[in-house]
Amino acid sequence: MSTSIVKDLFRRRVPHIMGAYFAGGWIVLEFTDWLVNRYLLSPHLTDFAILAWALMLPTVAMLAYYHGAPGPDNWTRLEKIGIPLNGVIAAIALIATFAGRDLGAATELVTLEDDAGETIERTVPKAEFKKSLASYFFDNVSGDTTLDWLQAGISFALELDLEQDLFLVVTDSDALLRPLRERGSPDGLNVSVALKRDLASDQHLRYFITGTVSGTADQISATINLYETERGRRISEREYAGTDVFEMVDRMSVQLRQDLGIPSQHIEETRDLPVSEMFTTSTAAARSYVDAVRAMYVLNDYEAAAGHLERAVTEDPEFALAYLTQFGVNINLNKPQVAQQALQNGMRLLYKLPERTQLVAKSTYYWLVRQDLDRALAAATMYSELYPHDIEAHETVATFYAMKDDDARALRAMRRVLDLDPTRIDIVRSIGLLYRSDGQFDSAATYLELYAESSPTDPTAFVTQGDLYLLLGDHDAARRAYEKALIVDMANVPALTSNARLDRDLGRFEEALDGYNEALTLAATPPQRAQAYDNLREYYLYRGQPTRSIEFLHRFWAEMEQYESPFSMLQEKLQDLDTYVLAGQVSTAKDSLSALAERLSAPFDVLVALGYMSVYMNVEDADSIEAAIPGIDRFVDAFGQEEARFLSVYAQGRVLELRGDCTEALRSYERALQLQPTQFDLHHDMGRCRRALGDLDAARSQLQRVIAIRPSDPESNYQLALVYDEMGDPDQALVHLRVALATWAYAEPQYRPARDARELLARLSGN
Repeated sequence: MSTSIVKDLFRRRVPHIMGAYFAGGWIVLEFTDWLVNRYLLSPHLTDFAILAWALMLPTVAMLAYYHGAPGPDNWTRLEKIGIPLNGVIAAIALIATFAGRDLGAATELVTLEDDAGETIERTVPKAEFKKSLASYFFDNVSGDTTLDWLQAGISFALELDLEQDLFLVVTDSDALLRPLRERGSPDGLNVSVALKRDLASDQHLRYFITGTVSGTADQISATINLYETERGRRISEREYAGTDVFEMVDRMSVQLRQDLGIPSQHIEETRDLPVSEMFTTSTAAARSYVDAVRAMYVLNDYEAAAGHLERAVTEDPEFALAYLTQFGVNINLNKPQVAQQALQNGMRLLYKLPERTQLVAKSTYYWLVRQDLDRALAAATMYSELYPHDIEAHETVATFYAMKDDDARALRAMRRVLDLDPTRIDIVRSIGLLYRSDGQFDSAATYLELYAESSPTDPTAFVTQGDLYLLLGDHDAARRAYEKALIVDMANVPALTSNARLDRDLGRFEEALDGYNEALTLAATPPQRAQAYDNLREYYLYRGQPTRSIEFLHRFWAEMEQYESPFSMLQEKLQDLDTYVLAGQVSTAKDSLSALAERLSAPFDVLVALGYMSVYMNVEDADSIEAAIPGIDRFVDAFGQEEARFLSVYAQGRVLELRGDCTEALRSYERALQLQPTQFDLHHDMGRCRRALGDLDAARSQLQRVIAIRPSDPESNYQLALVYDEMGDPDQALVHLRVALATWAYAEPQYRPARDARELLARLSGN
């Protein structure tokens, strides 16, 4: 640049004006940033101010050059065109960059009802500005095993502390244990950053944290890393040291929120109790609590967990979180009285815990202890409205509405999450499944297809699609969906078993068995092996081999016992007793039912009715079925499980049919189908009843609806053979009879349906 040009710029005072513009812009930016933090405004405002400041530089430069010199100046042609053009370009750029972004307040005022029905107003962050976070266990790199408890202990304390902040939605480390186990890490420790990022991405969480512990018991050191999920980029690495682990966690919590960009004014003003006040002041109690969680989630040893928790509350009788966990452990141990006392203790200390935990505890208390689903729903609804970005809250609301058989509101709860945060694409799948359960199959297909398009690397998306197509009888589409899932993950057990079930339904039995065995070979975890064994149990039952089915039933139970609680196992066994009956082992089924019933006490003794139904439906004892129906109704009324009303209505139909009143039985079956539109096997029951009433055309039509979905179905093909026989069409009767007998080709001698089919074949063929 020549000396004359420089002199000219200084004469026109261009450097002075541009310097003033830069200085003024900096002041404005600092002031904007202060306003954003002070008044909880949208952080996009700072970015807006920076971009607007940069975009208007040409206008300032022109004004400085043409009007900076002393004396009057005329407007030039360049200014008249350039300045408006710069303004237009700047406006277009700003609109394109910030279209759809909220530039107002980062919070909003919501009006809601608390669990007592009182209307309250709360200021909560808008969903756009919330931060979703996965928290993983810390790794002990010290070599000192006495510090092992801190691997989970720091995580639990930090998660509890972060829960106080409305700007954060934290997925707890213990909640991530199951997906970690499925990916080969049984204890959630020493997991690669890549896998942690992958799991956080699967759950659509924007950030995740990892950490390490070192030092000694007297001088603890910890490092915490914050990562952005999408790119796997580390945002910050912080080191802490001290003798008091809880004081260290308090420092971690504040710094982590600052690193996440949460407004400083909010951090200063929000409720932030010391973690020792919410968790425990006792290191010994904290150790026992960590041991309990490890026993429960890693070792699946609920008895050991109960012992550790008892020691925890003995060490610290004010340990509210330990009491709530003690409630869950004793529920799973089928000790409801002990559980209720633990929950009562926890409720007494509820004020110590973050609001989210309080609302979850209240919801559980009203549902399981007070058996008041409406109050439980009120607490869950308040939770979802205060924390609209929290998937657990909305799923709880949706679950409660589904229990009340109010699928419309359940769907609305799911859609609300999607509206507030379109990145939570997993909600699309939940909406699709709710539509499917409600019988709105077109809408279900739309949402499940959208989920598959949005999650092309998730095999579950294609398996879910395939299951819907199978339900609709579109076998080719189901096959394509399962094959897509297997392209994504060749060892995916749900895809392998679903594909094998499709082969079974189509009568390709050798291929089906090969598929099930391949799934079992590739199953690497107890849940995967349990799924494979359960499908093999169903396969052999379908083929009339209940004794062989029992063998796989026991293997299924054995795998489940490695990861399910005793209470869950008790419920599962109650509903699996029909296999014994079909194998002719009625006395074994009844003895097992009595033994299981003795283990249930109030209020869960109503579950016994499920076992009675499982046994007596297959014994075809009308009086015993009728006697069990009030128990099902009590179960529905006690826990609000309206979806179980189907079983009561269906059982009434079965009683009427067994007593020869098929006209009324049909009405019950039709009501049952309205309650659960996906139970297409009811068409078999209705077809059987219509044949008994002599309405053969209607019976044929009803049974063909089952065959269209499951062509090899032996019982419906057998019933169709009876229909055609009574219609005087023995040739068509033989066609369907041979399909049934192909399915029952290796049926066990004691299996009555296959015997009946063979007798019909002998009569029709004259042999």
